[in-house]
Amino acid sequence: SGSGSGSGGGGGRAVPVAVPVLDDLFSFIPSPVAAPDSKPAKAKHQPLHLQPAKAKGSTRQDQRESRLYGSDDRDDDDDDDGKNRSDDDGDDDDFDGELGTGSRKRHNWSRRPARPPATRSVQIHKAMTLHMLAKALELSHKDIKQAFRREGVRVDSNSVLPVDATENVCLQLGFLPELPASDVQRDVQPRRMPEDRSAWPQRPPVVTIMGHVDHGKTTLLDAYRQSSIAAGEAGGITQHIGAFSVKLGGTRSITFLDTPGHAAFSAMRARGAQCTDVVILVVAADDGVMPQTIESIRFAKEANVPIVVAVNKIDKAGANLDKVKQELLKHGLQLEDYGGDVQCVPVSALQKKNLDVLGDAVLLAADLLDVRADRSGDVNGVVLESRVRHGIGLLATVLVQLGTLKKGQCLVCGTTYCNVRTLLSESGGSLKEALPGQAVEIAGWKELPFAGDLVLEVGSEAVAHDVIKWRVDNAVLSEQQTEENSLLQDRDDRSKTATAPKPKRARGRNRVKQQQQLELNTTTDGDRSDPARSVRLVVRADVLGSMEALVDSLVALPQGKIEVEVIQSGVGEVTENDIEVAATLGATVLSFNSSVSGAVKRLAEKSKVQIQSDKVIYRLLEHTTQLMLEKLPKVRHDTTLGQAEVLEVFLLSGGKKGYVAGSRVHKGLLDAKKTFRVIRAGDTIFEGPASSLRHFKEDVQSVTRGNECGIAFTGFTDVKKGDVIECLEVVYKPPQPDALEGEDEE
Repeated sequence: SGSGSGSGGGGGRAVPVAVPVLDDLFSFIPSPVAAPDSKPAKAKHQPLHLQPAKAKGSTRQDQRESRLYGSDDRDDDDDDDGKNRSDDDGDDDDFDGELGTGSRKRHNWSRRPARPPATRSVQIHKAMTLHMLAKALELSHKDIKQAFRREGVRVDSNSVLPVDATENVCLQLGFLPELPASDVQRDVQPRRMPEDRSAWPQRPPVVTIMGHVDHGKTTLLDAYRQSSIAAGEAGGITQHIGAFSVKLGGTRSITFLDTPGHAAFSAMRARGAQCTDVVILVVAADDGVMPQTIESIRFAKEANVPIVVAVNKIDKAGANLDKVKQELLKHGLQLEDYGGDVQCVPVSALQKKNLDVLGDAVLLAADLLDVRADRSGDVNGVVLESRVRHGIGLLATVLVQLGTLKKGQCLVCGTTYCNVRTLLSESGGSLKEALPGQAVEIAGWKELPFAGDLVLEVGSEAVAHDVIKWRVDNAVLSEQQTEENSLLQDRDDRSKTATAPKPKRARGRNRVKQQQQLELNTTTDGDRSDPARSVRLVVRADVLGSMEALVDSLVALPQGKIEVEVIQSGVGEVTENDIEVAATLGATVLSFNSSVSGAVKRLAEKSKVQIQSDKVIYRLLEHTTQLMLEKLPKVRHDTTLGQAEVLEVFLLSGGKKGYVAGSRVHKGLLDAKKTFRVIRAGDTIFEGPASSLRHFKEDVQSVTRGNECGIAFTGFTDVKKGDVIECLEVVYKPPQPDALEGEDEE
């Protein structure tokens, strides 16, 4: 009381004993950490000013708390309101009964309750269910469900809980989660790049050539390689990523990646931009900026890769260099001619004009980056493409990024691995090793790796098996959790609406993975779409990236009325199994740049399975569109052949009773085998065949302009003087592609 009065006086000196006195007052409050031998009591909420202080960021739990909840300044407005109320009303109003057990009724803590301190550790594992976690934490299912909702995860009583979310929930509820040794992450990770790489040797820069289709990308690369790849490409169009090493000036080596420009190969262009140092953007001087040009600019910017513009075909008529530069400026490329930092070089790939200037510009951009790589240590790389080659097996084109790749090393990529059996250069020659910056083909894979996946070296095949098992198990658990969340969401949707929404289509790589793991049930077709409203396809391609691009393009076709269903896909030549599956399910086989043996062709003819083979992707898309149009009702097309006017109506007597329209043809001709239409006062009152057509008293096949005739119709006698008779040729044709758009009307 003395200290209180002293501090409250007008000119009194403050007594520095307030904190010790408070410590004495609250010394009876037990420590929040329970003794090791005793069972901890359930954590009770304490006021914020009574919680023990701790050093931020000092422990793993603190780091997780920072990641989960952010800084202590979260919800500043709510905290300020709480502090103001506390200052106005006093702390006593916040407590009810025994100190430390009160409830803050004035504040809404439903958004994120204050976390109690960790009282004890709890063992969790990757196959844990909500019931198991509730038992371990000695809490109700309701409390744990609410905690998972705050983490943005929906769970049910029998849900398999995701490990990350379970750890966060345990921390949220005041428990310190611990994973058993068997569940500790056993995955292999890429090497960390140090800040200072000056001690590493320089490597060849990786340059990706990008741009719109038919703007001369491969021709430009041919000019550097003194080759003629473009002449051998189907339709003159690049169908997959090509990787080549080229020496400029006789000393400097550059690794070029040639990406397709067709719209279907968007994923390949994105992969090329992600693993490159410099992008050469090829723009035709006579065509300007096109859709894939814009897309390439976006990919390069997203990957934060410098761009060197090559305006090609400056030798062609209609070339307009200034127009191209203005268009590039509109799409965010600040060219040097306009005060920016993007180099722009006009070239002619056919005439090999200014190629040395373009090469110097690329080397300058690479020198500014000072690209270096460590040739020692574990190998890191990325898959550019994968394919099946007869006589060798599964091949993957890999760009080495770190380390030195040699025969006999064990590599892991995704959920497959490889004991390096053979290293091949772009020309097909055998190599002993591959240094960083080189692209090589690797043989020895157990399964085809996916383009874009990381390639990481491991110590042995046993380690590779362990890593793959860990990845597969976690992928299964993740997929199971996703399916459960989807089911919970569908259940909620059905409670609100009468019909559940249609599931989204799997696209791109996920769809290809699903198809590779698909076990076809050839005895029943009940789970598949209506054959009359779908086009079923079996897809084969030469490389995995092309297959992904083709499947992506197929499922992107308008499917409001007719669906495209890729029931099976693979890399390599068409097999007998493909034909059998197609015959069972009524599918068409699409072969993209893949061979078809004579035995497979004979089996297809016997099974009445159509095989559509082509080396150009858009032709296969056009063929698929035609198959879809054939499923739609044909559209009637009428062509008027002639016109006549009824002058008089005659009643036949004798054996052939009926009415005959005496008419004169004043336009075209009337054909007895065609369709006739009777028009009265602008309205059609009859349409059908004619039972007879006579000129005078003779039956004739046709009557031309200016002649008179008599016409009798099948099943129609109400013809009158003054009616107009038209002769029509009716043809039913497949609808146009725009008829596929929109929902089907039933």
